[in-house]
Amino acid sequence: MKNYINCFQKNRIIAAIRNEIDYKYALDHSVKILFFLCGDILNLEKIRQECNMYNKLIFLHIDFIKGIGKDREGIIFLANKNL
Repeated sequence: MKNYINCFQKNRIIAAIRNEIDYKYALDHSVKILFFLCGDILNLEKIRQECNMYNKLIFLHIDFIKGIGKDREGIIFLANKNL
């Protein structure tokens, strides 16, 4: 938890990712925290891998991620996938 607090203290800007263009732009720039307002269950693993390569911290708005319910099972699925 301390690592997250440090990350937020050092990086006050969070990029809102609404589409592929936003995503590619954020990967190539200094922003360290990405908040996904798009995506689907099929591309989450690829996103996670790419963001790890670029040392980005990701958050998902599960209401906007296609294929994942906002129920207990959806949260468990994301936790098991380390997303």
